[in-house]
Amino acid sequence: TLYFGGGTPSLLGPERIGALIEWFNPPNDCEITLEANPENVTLSLMQAYRQAGINRISIGIQTLDNALLKRLNRLHDGNKAKEAVIATCDAGITNISVDLMYDLPGQDLIM
Repeated sequence: TLYFGGGTPSLLGPERIGALIEWFNPPNDCEITLEANPENVTLSLMQAYRQAGINRISIGIQTLDNALLKRLNRLHDGNKAKEAVIATCDAGITNISVDLMYDLPGQDLIM
């Protein structure tokens, strides 16, 4: 496993990430993960990361509740979070994880 995480490694860009992957020279069956925030995810960017060698994306959604996202000072909304997952899948990266937070102040199980 090769994991680019902690903060926003997606800001390095596909070219630099690709160069790092090449330098590490992982085996063909290696899972190579990149963390990304929903507001930075676009179809073309995810296609470029796939081309660079990324085969798994971890998206920091945190919650789909817009009020909670605002309270967390997140830059995306619930719709952008969903769009980020779809764009990643459409780019051909189908191994996707999402970070979700629970037990936030004001959060309950009622939808």
